[in-house]
Amino acid sequence: MPAPILTMAATVTCQHGAPVKFTPGNSVFMLGGLPALSSSDFNVVVGCPFFIGLKPSPCVRVQWVEVPGGKLSGPGGVQLLTMASVGFCLSPEQAPQGAALIVSPGQAQVLA
Repeated sequence: MPAPILTMAATVTCQHGAPVKFTPGNSVFMLGGLPALSSSDFNVVVGCPFFIGLKPSPCVRVQWVEVPGGKLSGPGGVQLLTMASVGFCLSPEQAPQGAALIVSPGQAQVLA
């Protein structure tokens, strides 16, 4: 099913409410003057408050997974992210800590 492509204006958080900030590596594909996001873009979770017992275990980044039948390739063959994309937030030890929450795509006109 078609879903809006995510741009730099997208709102993505970890399960614990901390925002995910993106640095696009390929800004060739633009929507509304903003780069579309891809699975290969650098991202960081900022200020995750999660603890396991007394030990801080913040989400630090999102690892995006390819959904079977859901791959959309943009320029250079990169996988563009959409509202239907699936990503797992990872701890500093790279342990999965829950799915990333895509709150808003940043644009709603272009579907993939």
